[in-house]
Amino acid sequence: MKQKMIFFLAAMTIALAACSDKNEPNSDSGSRGSSITCSVSEQTVGLTGGAFTVKIISTSAWTATADQSWVSFEPSSAQGDAFVTITVDKGIEAVANVLFSNGSGTATLTITRTDSGSGGVTPDDPTPVTPENGTLTGLFSVSATTQVQFSQGNLQYQASTNTWRFAEHQWDMVGMGYGQTDENNYCYIGGTVAGSDNRQISATYTGWIDLFGWGTGNAPTKSSTDNSDYLAFTDWGKNPIYNGGNQANQWRTLTNDEWDYLFETRANASSKYGAAKVNGVTGIVILPDVWSLPSDCGFTAGMTSASNWYDWSLVASTNTYTAAEWTKMESAGAVFLPAAGYRSGTGVFDVGSDGYYWSATPSGTDDAYRLGFYSDYLDPQDYGSRGYGRSVRLVREF
Repeated sequence: MKQKMIFFLAAMTIALAACSDKNEPNSDSGSRGSSITCSVSEQTVGLTGGAFTVKIISTSAWTATADQSWVSFEPSSAQGDAFVTITVDKGIEAVANVLFSNGSGTATLTITRTDSGSGGVTPDDPTPVTPENGTLTGLFSVSATTQVQFSQGNLQYQASTNTWRFAEHQWDMVGMGYGQTDENNYCYIGGTVAGSDNRQISATYTGWIDLFGWGTGNAPTKSSTDNSDYLAFTDWGKNPIYNGGNQANQWRTLTNDEWDYLFETRANASSKYGAAKVNGVTGIVILPDVWSLPSDCGFTAGMTSASNWYDWSLVASTNTYTAAEWTKMESAGAVFLPAAGYRSGTGVFDVGSDGYYWSATPSGTDDAYRLGFYSDYLDPQDYGSRGYGRSVRLVREF
């Protein structure tokens, strides 16, 4: 069978810190035990305005009000916990206060619109936002109550040093070795990570691998193709990831339902992904919940109309990005998943034509769910043998 931002328009240094758990929830009393809290207490935005998301935690129904008309929010009320998108109009330097009240308490968010706000990126400012602790800036809904941020790249492992890391770039993939070709592979291409090769999977290998059997957070070099060797799931995110905060249990794998919600259920889901080529690498682009297209970039939703599932030559011209153009897209919150192929035993196949990303959800006794995509098709509820090595892209909750 076929193998199958939030766009931060303006400065958001404090918001990025909040996404890394550096801002404490706040209330009028400053107590963590308050009946209502907001994930951000202060927000700096440039004069061009912008949008960002906060999380409200409340034990009862609440409403939001602002003391300035240039601030709006959606939703303006809810029955309990909720994500709220705050929109700031462009204008002169000023300060606004947003109050979230539930009758028992009030949480205050102070917004400063200033010319000195430069922590984010506007459409006319291509300066990249460097991932903090490996976390990209975009926010993606994976359920009605959960938003996540993706890691800066696919997960990689070096056995000789027992080291986990995220790929330096979103387009990076190990594949069958740097610059290698294989005439049995539809795309005839190797990976982008020099000195690394998934075919060399072993407990002593000094290079990097990035295709893993299902649930092998505790046994990343397992190469057995016997599905009975993969009965228990150990999340890869339980491990310290040295460029992802370097602490245990900071990341996790999406479930099957969450992959499905991302691509099928969230608002305007079908318009927020598409086949793409980034720095010459084929894959898919996923846009965050709140999105604004950067200047000099384009995007067309959907997969290609190729007659062969491994033919990526019909990727829309708007979705072909140089490294510099992708810097803008990434800074605006976009995520890229490369078509990194799969591993069976010590053989690597279909690099550049297929993409498979594990979920944490088993399917029967032999298989597990995964996101699967090809040039002309994407299936967030795809499934396959647990013993095959596939890509892992971790997330952390906002």
